[in-house]
Amino acid sequence: MHLLISRIATVAILLILVLIQNSIAQSETSFFISSQEIEHAKQIKLNTEWLETNASKGRTKSVTFPYVWEADESQGLRTYYLTVSTNYAKPLGIELPDMYTSFRLFVNNKLLAQSGRVSEFEINAAPEWKPQTVALPLEKELNLKLEISNHHHAKGGVKNPIIIGDWDFLKSKQVKAEIATWLLITVLIVMGLGINVYFWWSDMPASALYFSFLCLVWATRVGFSELYIIPSFFGEITWTWVIHIEYLSLFLAIALGLKFMQSIYPLDSQNTIIWVFVAVIAAFVASVSILKPVYFTSWLNLYLSVAALSLVYMIYIVARAVAFARYGATYSVFAVLAGLGAFSYNLMAYQGLFDFNPFMYNISYLIIFVLLAFAMFYQRSKRADYRNAPDVLTFDDYYKVEK
Repeated sequence: MHLLISRIATVAILLILVLIQNSIAQSETSFFISSQEIEHAKQIKLNTEWLETNASKGRTKSVTFPYVWEADESQGLRTYYLTVSTNYAKPLGIELPDMYTSFRLFVNNKLLAQSGRVSEFEINAAPEWKPQTVALPLEKELNLKLEISNHHHAKGGVKNPIIIGDWDFLKSKQVKAEIATWLLITVLIVMGLGINVYFWWSDMPASALYFSFLCLVWATRVGFSELYIIPSFFGEITWTWVIHIEYLSLFLAIALGLKFMQSIYPLDSQNTIIWVFVAVIAAFVASVSILKPVYFTSWLNLYLSVAALSLVYMIYIVARAVAFARYGATYSVFAVLAGLGAFSYNLMAYQGLFDFNPFMYNISYLIIFVLLAFAMFYQRSKRADYRNAPDVLTFDDYYKVEK
């Protein structure tokens, strides 16, 4: 009898705590968006204080979004609350980025969006990266409850802003980003396969081979990163496959980019340096292939540092090519500068310095690959034979050029 009374009392206390917690969440974390703000900006970041509850730690605190969990507490389940009030009369939508590594969003106690399977325990959780834009109920007050769980990645939480705004605007923005992504994937596949077909019956130059594979690898990466458009289209692809493809495609793209630059400007690159980069990248490929994501994702800054160094070396190669007036080097200059801009843009957006725009990002890479194709075909032309002189011009070389 005493045991029954004790259990009933425990359940009652838990229910009271939940009610108190929900009331605190609704009273202390509120965010008002006026109709004028939405009309002017079309979208508003929910970069404000949310109430976080961590059941396993028995802890409640306010955190500012976007919020990545502490490194020593990157695993588990946490719940966030925010009440959004508005006098906007038109339909609203909410843009949800990929989170580490699964989430559920409830609005006014109704499940509105989900990515993966949320659980406090790893055995019941299922990771998934599924950015999505969904319509909000047409109400003046929106009680948001966001559950995030992570058991498979080195990081937990959410690194990109959650955005609320005019539904038509957000939907149009999503459609444009998806069109740009599919356009880039299609163009890269066509270029990669087309160059293979073009050179198939002739002597396949190394530059064409590297460029062809670079196009196909980058097309794969585009489909398995940022919007994760291919996993979203083919729902049966698991998150483990997605993250492995995302990382491995980045490593392969770096190696192919270095070998491609070396192949079109052999006089301006050092074979030893290229192979040092390739050896380091091969070690990265091996570690990602062997280890679980929760381990190899903790080295992301190291991967990005090597990617940045390889890009700097490619800039050096192109600078030498321009200095020695290699044929068509101007196209490589613009391509590398655009590549530097795109990489820096992606890196700074990843660090949260500004918003990531998938449309502009994909268009910039489309321009990069077109410029690289021009540079390659210029180097394959007959005029490149005498324009690409060695560093030291001999009398015989000078005589042949004059003749």
